[in-house]
This record gives sequence, structure tokens and C-alpha cells, in this order.
Amino acid sequence: MSTPSQPGGHQDGGPPGHPASQPPPPPYPGAGYGSPHPPTGPGTPPGGPGQAGGGYPGGPGYGPPGGPPGWGPPPKAPMNTLAVTAFVLSLVLLFPAALVLGIIALGRVGTSRERGKGLAITAICLASAQIVALAVLVPLALDDSDDTKAESQETSEDRVDEEPPEPPDDPEPGDDEPGDEGVDTIVFDLRVGDCFDPPGGLGAYEEEGALEQSVSVVPCDQPHEAEVYGQFDVTGYGAFPGSEELAGLADQECRALVQPYVLDTWALPIEAQPYYYHPEATSWRIGDREILCFFGRVDGGTLDEALRRDPAELDEEALTYLELTMPLELAFLDEPLTDDDTSALQAWAGSLVDAIDAEMAALSAVEWSLVGGEIESLLAARESSLSSWNAATEAEGDDFWMAVDDGYATMGIDVELNIRQALGLSLG
Repeated sequence: MSTPSQPGGHQDGGPPGHPASQPPPPPYPGAGYGSPHPPTGPGTPPGGPGQAGGGYPGGPGYGPPGGPPGWGPPPKAPMNTLAVTAFVLSLVLLFPAALVLGIIALGRVGTSRERGKGLAITAICLASAQIVALAVLVPLALDDSDDTKAESQETSEDRVDEEPPEPPDDPEPGDDEPGDEGVDTIVFDLRVGDCFDPPGGLGAYEEEGALEQSVSVVPCDQPHEAEVYGQFDVTGYGAFPGSEELAGLADQECRALVQPYVLDTWALPIEAQPYYYHPEATSWRIGDREILCFFGRVDGGTLDEALRRDPAELDEEALTYLELTMPLELAFLDEPLTDDDTSALQAWAGSLVDAIDAEMAALSAVEWSLVGGEIESLLAARESSLSSWNAATEAEGDDFWMAVDDGYATMGIDVELNIRQALGLSLG
């Protein structure tokens, strides 16, 4: 796997649902796909903390960070495949092959720019230790077997009757659950809903990255640095597609998995930032295809409670509203990072037009018992804003941003807040 990565940033401006007189509550309030250093990549809600318009900072993946400029330091020299293979074989007690491959890898690393000297040496040491242990334990086992045969020849009259040992006590509930120190688990075994502490903390990835072998899983009701909210497998590639390609894929797919996990993205704590683990070149060769999406804190702090929410906490109408309005919120997060790419900005405005049309059709198809009148007002506001967003699809420079500002201002932010209040949802 590779070093964790986070998706990208955003331009100035406010997302829907936020009056201009106060900091607008973005769909991911204050959050962004970005790394501990400046956020990059598409997907930052306007108005987030730490930069103009907030951001979805680029985050860590398993291995050297990759992606667009600003995602982190340049890639390191490639890892020697034989060194990695020798190390893995030494861990599964295949010491003859591990010893041979480790010696070969050590020679190759010394004459090339590849990394892996430490893994090769470790594999050689482990394999050698296993050979020595086997040479000692086999004779001892044979001696013990002879002693056992001699004892079995005793007659039953010479043996002292003994009471059978009492069965061990049943473990108390929770005996196998992690305590304050957590339980070490390999990264591949993490599942959605797990809370964990990565070794060295998320801040360690910015400087040196990490080939993560394991993390410490802890209960979600105690302080933790990360929480898994989604997972998916990469498909459609034969060879390793590159870190930048995987970062873009993780940016899109992980972002779409946030709302089903937290339900109301406006209730997401401002310090919670989406990150993801993705494969890197070495792990890809041995079959790693998993991208793991998780929340963390760029400032290195901890989350104090689980971010997952139970659908039973909300009524059906509230859940329906959240589901139908999420696509438009995600479309706003795709705002390009640069002011110079006019075609990209116009294309983004066009995607908003499509998302607004789709949301209006979806909201109109539902019979709303609690907020019927407010939904009609919201639909009218969305319809009014379309003229500004359509104008933005053909405007340039200052004219483009004037059209964007008008689009935000006419989307019915005050009506949306009233709907959320009536449905018992967060106001950001």
C-alpha cells in the first residue's frame, strides 16, 4: 500500500446554503481533501478554513505521495522487488527462499538506485535465525518424544488418580476488544467503521511517507486519529496506473462515500478531513487493489467520538432530503483550483447546471409532508439561479465570477436552512 493521500482544494466563494453575512456552512463544513501541507486537487468547498475558500486537502496513501503539484515531495527511488519478496517470505517462515533472494537483492541494491537494502538485510537475518532455531529445536523435540514413549510404558496401577483439570473460565464479554493501547492490525484487515491510530501519526507522512504494515485499532468512543468510512477496489487497469491517477480516482470515489456514512455532511466536525490509502507500485505488483477512505485531522489531533451516524436517528423524510441534495453539494466541491483555466471553470459551471436540474426533478417527485411549502420555495430559488449559472458557462474573467456570485446568492440559502431546521438536521 502507499502513503495516505487527501483530495484537493477550492476557490473563494460560498457553497449553497450559506448566507453572505456569516461563514457559509459548506457540505463538508470546513473540511477538504488535502494534506498537512497546502491543499490541492478538485473538491474543496468554498469558505473552508486555512485558505481562501477552504479545501479538501490532498492526503496520504500507502507509499510515496503522488498526484498533482503540491501533493508532497517527489517520488522516492523505486523499491527493489526481490528485497520486498525476500522480506515477505521471511515473515511466512519460507526461510530457504528468503535467504537466497535476500542475498541476491542485497547485491543488486548495492549496484543500483533502487531502495530495499534494509528489507534485504532483515530478510537475511530472519531466515538465518530461523535456520538456527530449527537446528536447535528438532533435536530437542526428538529427545522429548523418546521421554514420552518411556513414560507411556508405566502400568495403570503405578499411576496416581488425578482429578481432571477444570475447564478455563469463559472469557468475559469484551475481553478480546482493544484496550487503551489498541490492537495491532495489518492495514489490509481494516474495515469500514474501524477507528485506528497510524504509527507515528498522520503528521509523519508529510515528511517521509510510510510503507504501512499495520495500525493500532482502538474503540471509536475513545480518542483516535482516524476512522474508516469507505472502501473500494480499483478495477480496469492492467499495469500500475500511477499515483496521480489513483489519487484522482480516490478523490472522486471517497468523496461520494462520505454522506452515506455520516448521513448529514453539515454535521461533520470542522476538524475532520477525508484521507485515503491507495496502492503504490510495489504493492500493486503483489495484488494490492484496495483504496481505503478514512477521516483524520491535519493538525495531528484526535477525534473524540465515532463520526458514523445511525439512520434510525433521523426520520424517513430527512434521510430522503439528504440523499437527494447530496449530488449538487458534491458538484460544488469540484470547482477548479485555478483562475486561469477558463474552459475548466466554464465546464464546472455547466456541471452545476446539470446538477441543479437533476436535484429539482428529484425533489419534485417526492411528496413532502413536513416541508412541502419550503420545498416549493427552494425549487423556485434553484430555478432562478439557473440563469446565472448558465451565463457562467460562457463568461470569462470578472464576468465569470460575477455570474458565480449571483448564482450562489439566488439559490435559496435561507429556504434551505429553514428546511434543515424543520427536519431536525444540522445548520452547519
